[in-house]
Amino acid sequence: MNPFPAIEVRNLSFAYEKAPVLSNVNFTVEAGDFLAIIGPNGGGKSTLMKLIVGLLKPSEGDVRLFGRKMPSRKVSVGYVPQNTNHNLEFPITVEETVSMGLPHCKPNPSKVKEALETVKMESFAGRRLGELSGGERQRVLIARALVSDPQILFLDEPSSNIDAQGQEDLYELLAELNAKMTIVIVSHDLMVLSNHVKSVACVNRSVHFHSGSQITPEMVQGMYGCEVDLIAHGVPHRVLGTHHSH
Repeated sequence: MNPFPAIEVRNLSFAYEKAPVLSNVNFTVEAGDFLAIIGPNGGGKSTLMKLIVGLLKPSEGDVRLFGRKMPSRKVSVGYVPQNTNHNLEFPITVEETVSMGLPHCKPNPSKVKEALETVKMESFAGRRLGELSGGERQRVLIARALVSDPQILFLDEPSSNIDAQGQEDLYELLAELNAKMTIVIVSHDLMVLSNHVKSVACVNRSVHFHSGSQITPEMVQGMYGCEVDLIAHGVPHRVLGTHHSH
């Protein structure tokens, strides 16, 4: 078992062309956690995820996954990006899509089959991606992320453009996957997500991390615009431009 936390973020800051996005972020995610990253639009949620995965380089500070400074080839991560704009007319099959997630794209039919079975999409292997529903396509993209056997699975707004039942099915799948790996998700759907996540990071320029917070739908009183209501440490609080506890 790896003795290091799944994620360590230390003194992390980031700016786009000198416009600050995140400032002095510090938190730790233990292995096996299911973390929801929430916060107002433009608060830096997706940017934080890209920094953790290694797609962006921090202005200051660093990120370590299982003790290794990112980016590192020695840590396997699965990443399902936000709003993957597929040309649905393009004749790529489900099986071919998942194969794109293999290391160096080396053929491995058994791994592809296993990933599709994990997300309950094995019977769709020969179907074209464009023929599927939004929820089905999202499962295929998760399978593509799983085919490389990641230690951590990152998902950025995975329930966008999915109906309510599809969202619930998706989060049940993620809860099953969480038994085997650490999961980090950016989401607006805390009402649905609340039954599954174990920790919450509220992101709005800075990050307020709540490990093991008890989150229930009743505790989530308002959603988005520029504020988020939820429960943390047993005390309702609101995240605005700055963090206040009530």
